[in-house]
Amino acid sequence: HHGNGTQALLWDNPDCLVVTSQQMPLWPGTGTVEERGAHDNVINIPIDPGTGSAAFIEAWQPALDRVDQLQPDVIVISAGFDAHADDPLAPLTNMAPSGLLIPTSVSPNLSRISL
Repeated sequence: HHGNGTQALLWDNPDCLVVTSQQMPLWPGTGTVEERGAHDNVINIPIDPGTGSAAFIEAWQPALDRVDQLQPDVIVISAGFDAHADDPLAPLTNMAPSGLLIPTSVSPNLSRISL
């Protein structure tokens, strides 16, 4: 589900960029593209149920490009497992297990992250 707590925590912080992807519609009902942060520092990527890996990568690419432009000193990943096939709440089950790690392989800044 949407990381609404993280988004709320960093909403007013111009030095942070929050990027989230989550199944929409789904609880808690937050995480729409219109929620952009006080400093245009929030990027929400709503994902349709049943979305596969290729569409997931395509949806993430603009956000990854923005991360690369920022050249951040620190990247923090708060990862839920809504896309896991065994998650009873969010049926994003068309995603290959490797699809969950793809954002780290298509972005120069994220590629240096060790998971």
